Amino acid sequence: MTKACSETEKGYSMQEFPEAVLVWAAKPGPVKFLAALRKHLERGGKAQTTLPFGKDPLTQEEQLQLGELFGTRLNMITAAKVNLRQVRRQLEDRGIELEDLDQAVNGPLVTQSESKHEREVRKQLEVARCRLDLVTEMLPHSDLDQERELLLNLPLRPVHQVPPTSATGTKYWFPYDAAVRSTAAWLKWHLREDRPIPEGTLLNEAFGNVKSERMAAAGRIAFQNLNGHSYDVLVDRAESEIRLSGPLVWEIDDPAADARVAYPWVSVPGRSIRKLGRRSGDLDGLLLIENQETFQQIGQETGVGQRWLCIWSQGYASDDLIEFVKLYSHLPVAACCDLDPPGIGIVEDLSKRLGFRVNPVGMNADAWRRSKKMKESAQKREIWAAEAAALQDICHEALRPLAAAIAETGERVEQEAMDLYWELIETMSIQLDALLLQSPASQSD
Repeated sequence: MTKACSETEKGYSMQEFPEAVLVWAAKPGPVKFLAALRKHLERGGKAQTTLPFGKDPLTQEEQLQLGELFGTRLNMITAAKVNLRQVRRQLEDRGIELEDLDQAVNGPLVTQSESKHEREVRKQLEVARCRLDLVTEMLPHSDLDQERELLLNLPLRPVHQVPPTSATGTKYWFPYDAAVRSTAAWLKWHLREDRPIPEGTLLNEAFGNVKSERMAAAGRIAFQNLNGHSYDVLVDRAESEIRLSGPLVWEIDDPAADARVAYPWVSVPGRSIRKLGRRSGDLDGLLLIENQETFQQIGQETGVGQRWLCIWSQGYASDDLIEFVKLYSHLPVAACCDLDPPGIGIVEDLSKRLGFRVNPVGMNADAWRRSKKMKESAQKREIWAAEAAALQDICHEALRPLAAAIAETGERVEQEAMDLYWELIETMSIQLDALLLQSPASQSD
């Protein structure tokens, strides 16, 4: 199968970007970043590598400014570098291509190894090849005749374009290409099978890789628009595991899982527990715990599990776990993570993806100061210090003293290694009781 093409250039002007992006691009951090990106691209560098700032490190303020548009994903933005691959993914979720942003600010890109004319000719040939490849994918399927005709009738230019009236509903080539290819793969499957296509089979048929990341959120939405059905209806996605302990019973016909009596925990499929049968239980709230040992100890050694549903988040939460927690958005949701930038980042990631504030417990600067720190190199501590500084002004207010303390030295503390570990376990119930006394408004942004 021919490798799928991705969008790399559309030729936007500054006027075509939202005003908020224009305001952002004029700040010192973005100005420095975009100037360095242009030099990198002019030298033939790729927009999927690391952009170094070793000779002129990004200040804390400049890192925060970049985070306003790019987000605060762990290790994406530091004083010494910016991970362009992660930046691209963050921008694609907002409907923006990194190259478009570069060209809007810096003008058309001409590398040192080619003239503008040569670049346009090469780009137009690439666009033509990608279109021909996609038309070939659509040819065997009459259901895609209209999309094929729209693409064939679109004037050829040296930039990727999507037909304005495409049923995919997207303006961007990357999700359009993914939606068409995956639809062709689904139609091929549907000729011989009257059931949803396994996601791995779909990805392998469409993109030649069962672990392909091409079907991100934008691609799935375009796929749904093109087919008129939910992605989950047409595609059988593998379910992720959720480990629970606490006052919850899941029943289909008979009890499928009883987290009240499970020892030390019960594992349930993340999507089925939302969509099949019914759930019951008298819960005070949900407690998400980053580390498995802490999750298990809280369930075994405290009374927390009698009133709170304890969940092992396994670091950054899976999509299935996020959707499960959303079912309980009317209850307090707390998180207990390591005393380090990734731990703070997990709390912020949960809040962002859930759409409401998640409250940290057992994560404070005093516990960090009184605990033995991890042994790491000076270089790593510098990176963690920069990460903590970037989080300091945007994280939950209860975590800001912790972020400030870590920003001073870059030292980290893991839950299991805390000198106060058992104090944390034994006082968890008290901390959660205090959380219940807060007003409902404190649970939301």
